[in-house]
Amino acid sequence: MSSLASFTGCMMGGAIGDALGYPVEFKSYDQRIAEYGQQEIKKPLLSKHEVAEISDDTQMTLFTAEGLIWAEAVRKKNGYSSIPARCFCSYQRWLYTQQYPLAQPDYEWMIQDERLEMDSPLLKTKELYHRRMPKKTCIESLLEAKEQEYGTIIQPINREKGSGAVVRVAPIGLAFHDNPKQAFEAGCDVAAITHTHPTAYYSAGVFSAMISYLLMGSTVEEAASEAVSLLERCPSAAETIGAVKQAKSKELLKAPAEQAVKTFGTGAISKDALAIGIYCALRYEKEYKNAVCLAANHEGDTCAGTVICGSLLGAEHGITGLEEDWIKQIECKDLILKMACMLYSSYE
Repeated sequence: MSSLASFTGCMMGGAIGDALGYPVEFKSYDQRIAEYGQQEIKKPLLSKHEVAEISDDTQMTLFTAEGLIWAEAVRKKNGYSSIPARCFCSYQRWLYTQQYPLAQPDYEWMIQDERLEMDSPLLKTKELYHRRMPKKTCIESLLEAKEQEYGTIIQPINREKGSGAVVRVAPIGLAFHDNPKQAFEAGCDVAAITHTHPTAYYSAGVFSAMISYLLMGSTVEEAASEAVSLLERCPSAAETIGAVKQAKSKELLKAPAEQAVKTFGTGAISKDALAIGIYCALRYEKEYKNAVCLAANHEGDTCAGTVICGSLLGAEHGITGLEEDWIKQIECKDLILKMACMLYSSYE
């Protein structure tokens, strides 16, 4: 059953994971030692401002939450609203915070808070205007979306498989906390705004559905199996199905964890990021700290696996299952909790 603790746990759990992985993203073990005096990441690394910085992954997760809240406000007012359309508008707002132009001048209304059917704190938060290695495909897809012709499953705009499709969709699983099939479909649709390779949007759909299943009381292993059952009905899903099944492999779950996690690649591809997140969550399902640290301690797109792992365990165990001292260090922690509460109020 959904609860506010699950919503805040999921969004904060993902943000903590993000903050663990961001400082060492795409850095080799030698670079980690040279910069931080250590190879292994055991806790968030603080910036000169004494905060654990979030990356573009958490930024876009917050704007996904905004899009969902916005869509629900419009639905309650008008009787119908498109979640992908509102998320696209919110992603244009994120694009604005990254100092890029909107895709076209008449999108200007999207960044005018008075034009929203909701009160959003995001554009008023100065920390969200920091560029934190925004992903190229997300930027390019949003810049090229004229006349609101963004990517869809029916009308693909590229063949990109990158992790940017999957890391931002956790709020969709929260919104559809009692309907995993709907979470899966919405996750796919929102991912396809920027990434229209089936592997990318199916990975996002699985992640969204798993969070929904977790809020309904499933374990991580059960949620993964149930999400795969949704996926098996879909065309061109073999890559994503294979990745999830590999993450659940009993052989790998018994192998040395640090070696096993390397078998999933760098995490830069959506299915690999999903597999890393699921594997680490399964390996240490009752130990949030060990799980997200395992996800952070490999070479590659460390943010992606840690975001997915942290979100899954945060959804399963709630915010009380997270490291309290780490929560206090997270950049924009109050904003993350506020958006989780707003999402809960919209969809409870």
